[in-house]
Amino acid sequence: MTWLQWAQFFCGWLAWTCDAIDFFSVSLSVTHLQNQFNKSTHDITTAITLTLLFRPLGAVLFGIVSDRYGRKWPLVCNLVLVAVLELGAGFVQNFKQFLALRSLFGIGMGGIWGLAASTALENLPVELRSVGSGFLQEGYAVGYLIAAVINLYLVPEVQGIFIGVVAAFVVFITIVGPEKHGSHFEQHKAAFEQGAAEDDIPENDFVSRGPDEKESSIHQTE
Repeated sequence: MTWLQWAQFFCGWLAWTCDAIDFFSVSLSVTHLQNQFNKSTHDITTAITLTLLFRPLGAVLFGIVSDRYGRKWPLVCNLVLVAVLELGAGFVQNFKQFLALRSLFGIGMGGIWGLAASTALENLPVELRSVGSGFLQEGYAVGYLIAAVINLYLVPEVQGIFIGVVAAFVVFITIVGPEKHGSHFEQHKAAFEQGAAEDDIPENDFVSRGPDEKESSIHQTE
């Protein structure tokens, strides 16, 4: 493997790990959040529910953008969004602001997995992708362990700073590294258009004509 393949793989792995640290930081800090906002456990865990509810929206939005414009800059924007929201959690003034912030984080969280996985795996040698995918998935477990250590031994507010530093590092490596895969949408645009043209041929034309005539009608449509 080249240094670029290693760098892209660990960019994806670290992005997925950052996602886990932030998500589990709320689960592990329920008691602290109860004291801060004077709310019940049920109210605090509503933030977790909202985060998960908004994940599909983020997955769809960032998936569409990455198919059209590549992985690089959508991943950069996604990581910046997550880092800003994590740091912003330390400045919320009331519980409603906290819920709104965690909902927005759900959008960023939903986008990270697809971008991180594609960045990490699509440039790996084929024979290493199965092992790499398993190692990539374990980034979430590592993120949970880091969040637990921070919650046990460090001030909870350090979590936001830690994620900000790691996200900044990943963003830097992602920006510096070239994007070799390009835009999926642009690469396959011609194939999509050809498929659409074939779909426009009336079905009864294929039923009433022979094989040679069918082929001729397709070429005429193109």
